[in-house]
Amino acid sequence: MALKATPQARINPKVFEYDRSIARRILRFVTPHSRSLVLGIVLMFTSVFDAIFGPALIGRAVDDGLARGNLNLTFSLIVVYLAITAVSQISTKFQIQTMVRLGQTVIRDMRQILYEHVQELSAGFFARYEVGRLLSRIMGDVQAIREFIVFALIAIMRDLVVVVGIITVMLTTSLPLTIVILLIMPVLFYFSYRWSVSSRKAYTETRDLASSMNARLAEDFNGVRVVQAFAREKTNFERFRDGRNKEVLDANMKMALVVAVFFPVLELLSGLTLFGLVLVGGFLVINNSLTAGVLVAFVLYIEQLYGPIRDMAQRWNSVQAALASGEQVFRVLDEKVDIKDKPNAIAIPRGTGHVQFEDVTFSYNGTNNALEHITLDVLPGQKIAFVGHTGAGKTTIIKLLLRFYDVTSGCIRVDGYDIRDITQNSLRAQTGIVLQETHLFGDTIMNNIRAGREGASDQDVIAAAEAVGAAEFITLLPDGYETPIHKGASILSVGQRQLLAFARALVADPRILILDEATSNIDTHTEKIIQQALEKLLADRTSFVIAHRLSTITMSDLIVVMDHGHIVEQGTHLELLAKRGVYFGLYTMAYNREGDDAEASISL
Repeated sequence: MALKATPQARINPKVFEYDRSIARRILRFVTPHSRSLVLGIVLMFTSVFDAIFGPALIGRAVDDGLARGNLNLTFSLIVVYLAITAVSQISTKFQIQTMVRLGQTVIRDMRQILYEHVQELSAGFFARYEVGRLLSRIMGDVQAIREFIVFALIAIMRDLVVVVGIITVMLTTSLPLTIVILLIMPVLFYFSYRWSVSSRKAYTETRDLASSMNARLAEDFNGVRVVQAFAREKTNFERFRDGRNKEVLDANMKMALVVAVFFPVLELLSGLTLFGLVLVGGFLVINNSLTAGVLVAFVLYIEQLYGPIRDMAQRWNSVQAALASGEQVFRVLDEKVDIKDKPNAIAIPRGTGHVQFEDVTFSYNGTNNALEHITLDVLPGQKIAFVGHTGAGKTTIIKLLLRFYDVTSGCIRVDGYDIRDITQNSLRAQTGIVLQETHLFGDTIMNNIRAGREGASDQDVIAAAEAVGAAEFITLLPDGYETPIHKGASILSVGQRQLLAFARALVADPRILILDEATSNIDTHTEKIIQQALEKLLADRTSFVIAHRLSTITMSDLIVVMDHGHIVEQGTHLELLAKRGVYFGLYTMAYNREGDDAEASISL
């Protein structure tokens, strides 16, 4: 059974210390809004009057009013009871409004901090952390924390005040009846304590599996075209049904079992308490040791007492969900930002685009080197092409230049500055990049191009589009530059999306332009348009090109041939052909395979 003591569920003070640490971190987000929290607490205290004093007033109405025939006193006590109830309900209304506003504000702050932090994380984080899991953290887990702040935080405090207040009133009213109730309380609290350990474990497992399922769904839906193209719908469905979905179902059933065991036991304990109370109280009333009004008050207090205890158990579900979700959220917030500006980092001015790789070695995992002893001196305005087999290290060089990762040894300089000594913003202000897979935002074409430089005017955007030949198809769209781009940019061809990426890079007017397989998915006609634009636009820019096409490579000032993280050859196209080395083999193999139509692929 879920409540059975196991090595994982055994009472462990460290578990609750960890719970407290998570709770404290959550409450730090509440601290800036302490006025709302204090107001909620004040309203909470005025909302418990009816629960603490209501049964006592009814008991007095029975003993001092009805039993003695004093209708005026009975009426007065009823009016007081109604007034207290009204104050309590009005306070409850405003307390809920206050806490809802507080909760919404806190999760807004938390999501903003998460979003800002995630954007600063290095490329390595995104290589190991699925998008679906991130969405679970920012949406689902933060929402669970909101439920804790809005519905659990003050409510648990309220329930504790009610329990303490009722026990205090009972102690001052009848010690024997209070003892009957208190005899059951240790059993109840011990059972609740053990249940909290099991429920925390169940909620943590459920949240982990739910985020894993979200990651799987994001992966499957992002690749839905591949799934349909290979008729894998049934296979993927069965894998989802028997895998992640079943695991989430089983975890939720375990969690439901934990809840299902607790509440019937709680009701049983409540019934036993009521039975003992009536038995002892009835005996005392018969022997004139207790008035009927006090017994009525205590019977009413049973519900008022066990109601908050039941509520606390239910609220504890929210607490456990919030702690489990908080653990996941803080795992992301605790992720180290590997690439950070130094405290004394400088913002470099617009330079000439002189790039130097000085004995650069780099490893992704700290064990195997992806690059070894790379030395290059790229002069301003030079066009450098990298060629080599897949995994040779071409793209890794680009990632290091953009400082998505830091070199393991050696250094990279831009215009004489070690890029680790300058701000990342000023470094990337010098660069523009076009990738093989073009990402377009859910916005207009105008704003997608403007993403390269937020301050660019409409004229700047149009000029960049015209320079790369994108204006030709943009002007044919229904709304021209104001045409909205929907998810997946389905209204555009692959070549058109690539042209927009070129325009985005060029509107930034970078000193260094990076093309990472940027023309691999473009047809011959579109490539000719781009090539014509590049011949003019790259004249005063340093460019790094990773390309499949021979036509893009052969026009470079310098071709760098890479193999397993090393530079094995470098020179112009004609110089490398004359060496009849690695480049000659790659070129000949690609040329013979594809013919002389400039479509051959040399980056294998």
